[in-house]
Amino acid sequence: MKLLILDLDGTVRRPKSGAKFINNPHDQEIIPEAQRAIAHYKSQCWIIVGATNQGGVAAGKNS
Repeated sequence: MKLLILDLDGTVRRPKSGAKFINNPHDQEIIPEAQRAIAHYKSQCWIIVGATNQGGVAAGKNS
């Protein structure tokens, strides 16, 4: 088994609005280069997991 763990924020996804943090599920987009890399690993049968440290929570954006 091969496992790829990816940091989501700023590595795989970014806010569409240009804001510092994603505050709404509709305000996110995948970074095209990340999408291509993920597709490559998926084609090689890797298990892919996304992780986040929830930087918005640390900045007081917890609602």
